[in-house]
Amino acid sequence: MNDRGLSATDRARNEYRLANDFAIRGNKCACEARLLIPRWKQLEDRLENWDRIMSTASVGIFCFLFVFVCLVEYYFSKEIYRDILRDAPWLIALGFIAVAIFISEMVVYKFSPQKRWLMFYELRNNKNLDDKTDDEITEIVNKLTNKYFWIGLIFAIAMLAGLYFLSMERVEKELAAGERQSGFNIQDLMPVILYAVEIIVGVYVWYFIRRIFLGIRRRILKRQIDKLVFECAQLTTDAVRKYHDAEKHGYDARNEPVSDDLQEALYRHSQKERKDFLEYVAMCEERKLQVTFNIMDPTRKKLKATVHAVTDFKVSATTASNGDGRAVLIFNTYPGDSVRDIWVKPVGGHEVYMQGAYTFDSDEYVLYIEDELPASQAPAKASSATETQVQQPNGEQVGAEDDGENPLHQPPGEKE
Repeated sequence: MNDRGLSATDRARNEYRLANDFAIRGNKCACEARLLIPRWKQLEDRLENWDRIMSTASVGIFCFLFVFVCLVEYYFSKEIYRDILRDAPWLIALGFIAVAIFISEMVVYKFSPQKRWLMFYELRNNKNLDDKTDDEITEIVNKLTNKYFWIGLIFAIAMLAGLYFLSMERVEKELAAGERQSGFNIQDLMPVILYAVEIIVGVYVWYFIRRIFLGIRRRILKRQIDKLVFECAQLTTDAVRKYHDAEKHGYDARNEPVSDDLQEALYRHSQKERKDFLEYVAMCEERKLQVTFNIMDPTRKKLKATVHAVTDFKVSATTASNGDGRAVLIFNTYPGDSVRDIWVKPVGGHEVYMQGAYTFDSDEYVLYIEDELPASQAPAKASSATETQVQQPNGEQVGAEDDGENPLHQPPGEKE
């Protein structure tokens, strides 16, 4: 947008609007990433447990043998399949392979302790079975193992008998057509034998297929999350940069509002060095944090004053000190924030401005106010007050000069 011809105030507000827009979009990306992260972590944990449970099973070898046996079986059974579907015998072959995988999955639990452990793991993580004990889950596994075995055995017998019948029928047709002289022999029995071997070596194929499918889903989710995190980081950086531009043009967090989205962006930007992307886009939870100031003049007289403060994340708060000069400011802000800018206006006096780094929930701070110059005459970004001094529990002041003359520290950059 062209800023030419705009006043400083309009330019500042324009930069602020851009910053807020970037912050909203960045926080939206973080929210979308947070919705995907639990699904990704669940898949990650699930696949890690699968790999651990199946680590002692020869999954790769069995799957390789299954593919090899399928090719050989198709070579011997091609004419049988052609009798069923002349133009696409391979479709019939795929159907037989699918049934073989189903049969293998049914019978494998009877012979593979790894598959039984895998079934136990899946049932144990089924929320509908949370009320079941481990012994009850084990009993369910044993019942399902026996049930699946008999189902698989029935299907295996049916498929092998069907292949045997189709092979016999093929031999009779060839004899009737004069295409062969001998009757049924071992070569005609090969489709049945190879299909039985196909069932035996296919015991881990269904697991392998599911493992690949879940692995692909995990990678897709991870890529989506990485993209959202990258976009969030870019938009957050742009939001902070634009907000700093707004401040350069006079935008003042003390007198003008800073949105929750922009405050969240400022917090998240402070976490940019974190290597764990999960923490970077995690839900930003506001906390009630407080900092306490004791307002005094150079003679240590306690002052009643109005205190206004703004934090690094542009959260502001205002309070008044009590008769003991004690002012407690409470902020709804994020961990790691600290008070940066303070304005103190003693009763009947001039307002003074100071900067520092005042952490929350620490020891109380003492602010010495030398009320000589009004804030309008004080140097920019400097204070007519002294540097703050930490009041320790024993009441001693840390950092105060003790030369017997003046207990005040001059502000950085000012001469005595």
